Amino acid sequence: MFRTPAGSTAEGTDHLDPAAVLESFPANIAYVGSDLVYRFVNSNYETTFGRPSRDIVGRHVAEVLGPQGYAVAEARLRRVLAGEAQNYESEFRFPGRPAIWLVVYYIPDRDADDHVRGFFVVSIDVTRRHRAEHDLLDAATRHRVLYEQAPICISYYDRECRLLEMNQRAADLLGTAADDACGRTLVEVLGDELGAEFLQRQREVLVDGRSREHVDEVELETGPRWFLSSFAPVPGADGAPCGLQIVSSDITELKRAEQAQREVEEKLRQTQKLQAIGLLAGGVAHDFNNILQTVLSFTGEMMDDPAVASHHREDVGVVRDACRRGASLTAQLLAFSRQQHLSPQALDAHDSITSVFKMIRRLIGEDIELVLDLGAARSRLRVDEGQLAQVLLNLAVNARDAMLGGGRLTVSTSERRLDAGAHPELPAGEYLVIGVRDTGCGIAPEVIDRVFEPFFTTKEVGHGSGLGLATVFGIVRQHGGLVEVASSAGAGSLFEVLLPLLADAPDADAAQPAAGRPGGSETILLAEDDADVRVLLCRGLRRAGYRVLEAADGDQAVALLEAHPGVVDLAVLDVVMPRRSGREAWAAMRERQPDLAVLFLSGYPLDHDGNQPGWDPALPLLRKPIAGDELCRQVRRCLNLARADVAPGQ
Repeated sequence: MFRTPAGSTAEGTDHLDPAAVLESFPANIAYVGSDLVYRFVNSNYETTFGRPSRDIVGRHVAEVLGPQGYAVAEARLRRVLAGEAQNYESEFRFPGRPAIWLVVYYIPDRDADDHVRGFFVVSIDVTRRHRAEHDLLDAATRHRVLYEQAPICISYYDRECRLLEMNQRAADLLGTAADDACGRTLVEVLGDELGAEFLQRQREVLVDGRSREHVDEVELETGPRWFLSSFAPVPGADGAPCGLQIVSSDITELKRAEQAQREVEEKLRQTQKLQAIGLLAGGVAHDFNNILQTVLSFTGEMMDDPAVASHHREDVGVVRDACRRGASLTAQLLAFSRQQHLSPQALDAHDSITSVFKMIRRLIGEDIELVLDLGAARSRLRVDEGQLAQVLLNLAVNARDAMLGGGRLTVSTSERRLDAGAHPELPAGEYLVIGVRDTGCGIAPEVIDRVFEPFFTTKEVGHGSGLGLATVFGIVRQHGGLVEVASSAGAGSLFEVLLPLLADAPDADAAQPAAGRPGGSETILLAEDDADVRVLLCRGLRRAGYRVLEAADGDQAVALLEAHPGVVDLAVLDVVMPRRSGREAWAAMRERQPDLAVLFLSGYPLDHDGNQPGWDPALPLLRKPIAGDELCRQVRRCLNLARADVAPGQ
């Protein structure tokens, strides 16, 4: 009969083999009677159930397995007692023990009359196997989730380059269900052109076993997209490629960002190029102004000289008019180089545009339809009104010349917000956009980047100086704005001028004092490094009755003031001079004579439009070339202001 490990016996077990035989099995073995009471358990039960064998034998199955375990086993217990062998796998929890997984077998035991008098229980601890399977299942699940939800296209192919499997992102890209595409090559899925290219790459990977990367543009229903694809071999048991994997990433946004970066860099290069040309143009204009100053001064004297015959004065008048046209040309060069003297004021751009539009009507032929569309809700700017008019007129004339057969010219306004970094030279903020659109011949792509260069023109000789758009560019940049052009040959052009908007509150500009008499008897100290210009300016002042002290540079000017203490009423100083500039000389003069008034002259003035540092708007500045009467008027004005104890710059 069975014996317990402790040597005790249980009733009804004398027909069984000795218990010691069952102790050798690496499993939990028990015998349970038809009353579901344990009659025998081997020693493995102690380890598995965490209790001595004597605490199991004689107890009901429900008591040993616990409520959860018995609930799982109950139906199977009824069936085994009915003569049906049972097996199942379940998790069991016993007090003070970690949960375990058991594979359980119930084998009915029949007597001579074939009645079930009990059953054998064989259970094997499969906890480690179950955990390994669970971990493997978890890993497979995680892999499948990653595979399906990854933001990249993943696909696998056999040695014949037939599709074996792909994730949902790849199926969406190919525009087909995975089941429909499997077993087919990419030529069949993508078509001949792109599919053949991919197929060739696949074969190269399978031949040499090396990974490859390629960038492709793919035309989808939503538009073109760019993909970076990696082709990698899948090694077989022998190490040779048994297939391959393709992983494709959508890099469209990266490509667009790279293109945007290239466009910004190109804009920056173009801006730097125009700045370099502007510096050259400004220097040329400065030197040319001194030449014009000499000619204008001489012609002015000859026009005022009664000894000059009238017919000669007419000829001199022609020379003077030519000089003035030259002065206008240098003014345009200075505007392009952003060195033009401005008089900015707060104004409503719509009022100015409406006024200029009337002038445009007189400039444009009757075969051109004019449209004014002032759509901006805000239109207050701080600009030089005359310069704004110049911009609009230049753009209108340019549009007219592009519509020789007639067309439509539209001047419009709108608002635009620029974010930080939208343009390399413009800060973020609100801008008024003034658009000038024509329906003319357009601008060819090969020349559109040059339209703002000075002296560049596509017009015939004698039909344009090439400074119209260059002047527009210079004026707009000097006002802290930007001008852009969009055009193509035969499709018209759109020029957009962006200028920073002001707050709605208007600014009241101070009224300018009225000019005084053109002549006087005061003492003027005039410093000018160009000898011809200096002689002629001094001559004009002396003819107006002034006493004039001459200096060739800033150092001489300071020395003259020291040599004539308290005598000089006004210093007229060229801004740019050798040894000491006009501003440096004036600073030294004020230390010696604090109430000294000043008037600066220059053909190369600094910005003082309120947007850039470098010049005090309170300092009077007269731009060369200067007619003799204009110099006398400005000298008189400065002297009158000084006499009223409101000398400029004090």
